[in-house]
Amino acid sequence: MANISSLPGPVPLLVAIPTMLGERPRDRIVVVPLGRVDSIEAFSHTLPWRADLRACRRVARELALSAAEQRGVESILIVVFCNSISGGTGDRPYVHLQHLVAAAAHDHNIHLAESYYVAANGWGSYCCDDPLCEISGPRPISELEEFARSMEMEF
Repeated sequence: MANISSLPGPVPLLVAIPTMLGERPRDRIVVVPLGRVDSIEAFSHTLPWRADLRACRRVARELALSAAEQRGVESILIVVFCNSISGGTGDRPYVHLQHLVAAAAHDHNIHLAESYYVAANGWGSYCCDDPLCEISGPRPISELEEFARSMEMEF
């Protein structure tokens, strides 16, 4: 398993997740438990329809419970992979769903380490609400693609 805690910055994290899952996630929300865990395992779920609040709450509870069942989990990383378009800090895709997952995890005494999205037009952080923040997004998808290519050449 990939050791997410040893990767520097968001780009390597976002590139490592498909490797952890064994596929490039499409229209999925991914939760990675972090802390004093023996191995890193990612949990993912198909994105529910945005307007279906009941389904969003169910997905949030399921993902939080999956993380809570892992020994040594202190925090989680959330990443939403979607085909939506991000308009920046005021219009990030599935922001309500990542809030629900973070709240459900908090109910299990698990804190949110960071939360990102990878949308059709870029990636960014849900946790950075200042439009001047470097990673508030959307940042170019090419940053992820270039890093992935450089990793492939290295190995």
